[in-house]
Amino acid sequence: MAGSVNDTLFVSGADDLEMAAGPDRFYVLDRRASRVAMIDTLGRLVGSFGKEGDGPGEMRTGMAIALDDNGDVTLLDMGRGRLISFSATGETLGDKPIPSAHMGTFRLGHFGPDLVMDKRVQDSSGMAMQVAIVSRGDSGVLASLPLPEMRLVTLHACGMEVQLPAMPILAPGLNWSSSGNWLAVVSDAEYDVRVFHAGGARRRVRRTIPSRDATSEIALEAIGEEGGLSFSGGDCSLAPDEMVEKMGVADRVPAIQDVLIDSEGWLRVQRYAVGDEPVLIDIFNPGGEYVGTMTGEHPMPDAASGNYIATAVDDSLGLPTIVVSRIDGRGN
Repeated sequence: MAGSVNDTLFVSGADDLEMAAGPDRFYVLDRRASRVAMIDTLGRLVGSFGKEGDGPGEMRTGMAIALDDNGDVTLLDMGRGRLISFSATGETLGDKPIPSAHMGTFRLGHFGPDLVMDKRVQDSSGMAMQVAIVSRGDSGVLASLPLPEMRLVTLHACGMEVQLPAMPILAPGLNWSSSGNWLAVVSDAEYDVRVFHAGGARRRVRRTIPSRDATSEIALEAIGEEGGLSFSGGDCSLAPDEMVEKMGVADRVPAIQDVLIDSEGWLRVQRYAVGDEPVLIDIFNPGGEYVGTMTGEHPMPDAASGNYIATAVDDSLGLPTIVVSRIDGRGN
């Protein structure tokens, strides 16, 4: 382990921290504090930038963070509907509106020089989620996932009725990760990852993992005892059993829960885990060859750069901590 930082800069829990990796540091967006912390590979806090507001370099609701191929930082601010740019050391470089086609996204990345975001589209065949290169419009779509038909359901919590459009529980999502000249996408329930390299050929990374039928019992485990949706300041949670009954359950449990690719092309694939099942992370080298599987506490980092990974965790007191670790003996 290289080190960790636990600083009052972070005012929210680990789940509210978003992270991106540079060549010699990690950038941590604290959504609630509207600030970005810079942490080096020894786990030391080396600076911060950004604050709440409507002026240059300020944000209202920062949701995502990414680095371009020059090392500049881009923030997705949903509160102001802007993309805010900073230099690698935190100087303000300006901002611009979020493209209208991508206004509903909570994801942001760079693929080589290109900005990548996801979006919802609808045509005569139904609704789909796409990940696309922003500047290329319809010609820049890298992957698309048809979405199940959404139904308006009525649920109950704290003596109130809540109406929301819903898809079946355990329906696969569009998962993707980008860094440097690499981008990885999962767009269905199979263990099938499409890997893109700027200027190179696309490839697919697959493993034969037994598929599982999705059941109400598995859906309840996936939601957890506290319910999957909260509102009214987090004091009210929807009842898991009613969510399963009203929203329904997909046919199969997705094979993959998350992916992470670093700027050197190393790919981490987190298999879908429910309840107390162990978290298993499959590792693939830049050539797409399977290297091994990791497990244990917090095996999936939030960001990776070279021989270093960074993970946001809550410590024993519930305080958010960024743990930076060195990977030894990875090889090529």
